[in-house]
Order: sequence, then C-alpha cells, then structure tokens
Amino acid sequence: MTEEQPGKGIVDRATEAAAGIVDHAADVGERIGDLRRPIVDKVASASAVAGRLLEASRRFVPGEVDAARARRLRRLNRAPLANLYDIHPEVRTAPRRELGVMTIPVSAVRGTAVEGPPQRGGDFLPLPVLKSANWESRWQRLRNAQRRLAVLPPIDVLQTSEGYWITDGHNRVAAALYGGQDDIDASVIHVHIAGTEEHEPATGTLQGVLEDSRQVRAAGRGRLSRGSSIEPPPGRQVKGKPGGR
Repeated sequence: MTEEQPGKGIVDRATEAAAGIVDHAADVGERIGDLRRPIVDKVASASAVAGRLLEASRRFVPGEVDAARARRLRRLNRAPLANLYDIHPEVRTAPRRELGVMTIPVSAVRGTAVEGPPQRGGDFLPLPVLKSANWESRWQRLRNAQRRLAVLPPIDVLQTSEGYWITDGHNRVAAALYGGQDDIDASVIHVHIAGTEEHEPATGTLQGVLEDSRQVRAAGRGRLSRGSSIEPPPGRQVKGKPGGR
C-alpha cells in the first residue's frame, strides 16, 4: 500500500474536479459538434480553461522540489555562502536593536552571520564534504515537516541595509528555497552599520510578546528587567513601599 503524501488531499480533489470538467467538456463538444459553431467554440474555450486548471493543480504540491530549481541550487552549494562578518567586520561592534518576529522574503536572505571557516554553500546547506548521515536524516525530517505544512520555528537573523543574515536556521531557509517558498518567519535583530543609508526598520508584531518573555525569564532568576515590576500578594508589602491600598 502506497503512503498518502501529506498535503495532497486538496490537490487530488482539485485535480479530479478539473479532470471531470475536461472530460465533460469534450463529451459535450462531441455531442453538439453538428450544431452551430459558436456553441462548439464556447465548449472548447471552457475545456481549455479547465485544462489549465488541471495543470496548475498538478503543480500545486506543498514543498515539492522543482527539478530545474533544484539543479540551480545544487550548483550554488559548491561555493561558500556569503558571510556578514567577512563583508562587514565592523558589525561586531555595531549597535543592535531587537525588532521581534516578522515575516521576511526568502529572497532577501543574503547569507550567514556565523563566524568561522565556511561550512555552508550558496544554497544554505552544508558544503558537500560536511553532509553527514546524521545531517541527511535531519534534513529529510525537515522536508517531510514542510510537506505536511507543519509550523516551523522562526529563524534568527541579523538585518542590515543589504538584507538578512542567518544566525540560526540555515536548513530551514534551504528548505524554503528548494520548496519554492516565498516568505519565512524570522526573529529579527537590526544592526546599523556606520556609513550606510537605511530607513527606519519595521517592528515585528510579536515584539511585545518577546519583551514579556524576557521579563518572565528575568523574574525567574530573581532579577527585574527594565520597565518591569512585581506586585506583592494581597495583605503584604514590598520593602520600602507603603502597605495597603
């Protein structure tokens, strides 16, 4: 028994519906072929539209790898991925600002922001000599999750005026590239590089959530982050504050 491919239920239904339209249009065309030509032309036009729908439905398989795109990406894997610290060494001391979680274009991800010798190719996957059996297993699990339309954690990136640079999530970006995905969720930190012109960076919709998370973690360690406070239990007071309301 063949395993059903995740995400194909809708595709199969659309394909069957389109195929039914094509068959029905052809059947009608044969039956009325001896009638007036305008009617036949309309049936032929409907059949052509249904045929395009059928072809589109066959192409719409989530995470499916297009052969030409895969070949192009595999060629990119032969050359090391661009590294932010090689291009802008001054980024190490540049001011940074957390923007929160937002959706960014995959095409705007320029390279890596992990220091050290090159480990990944231009397709964001490990260089050929670094692709171990353990990595291959993790890569397949990631691709399967993508085909199931599973929600993956946001990648972590640094943002400059030139685009985005990954600190964590290289494989997820590679999966997006191979699967033809346009956008990806990312936790963004903006880095201002002196001498570059840039607009005011957008702020992620979850910035407040991340701030609350930081305050919770700080409180758990017995510290207060900036702007946070601890309310005393009813009937008690914090040292140095008047009691009772």
